[in-house]
Amino acid sequence: MGLAAWVDKAVWWHSSGCLLWVGPVDEEGYPRIYHGGKNKRVTRLICGAPDDKRVLHHCDVPCCINPDHLYVGTGKQNAADMHRRGRAHVKRDALNARFAKRD
Repeated sequence: MGLAAWVDKAVWWHSSGCLLWVGPVDEEGYPRIYHGGKNKRVTRLICGAPDDKRVLHHCDVPCCINPDHLYVGTGKQNAADMHRRGRAHVKRDALNARFAKRD
């Protein structure tokens, strides 16, 4: 099934302007489809993002596929956005390693 067919069947408009994907998602809640022989994130297909870039959301809603809410950025921009929005994750192993060095 092509991207356009998925979008026609797997979206729900929200009053916020988000175009919410109600189809398959990955473990982080990002929309995924099997496209061109590979399992891909829908937002990457919509934005045409190259492999070395990230797709970021102005709206901070992982399942939103509204092109007006998406933009292509770097990993550094993505990390800064996550930190600014209070969504930065500290890996448990890294945290444990920091405490182990103090002992």
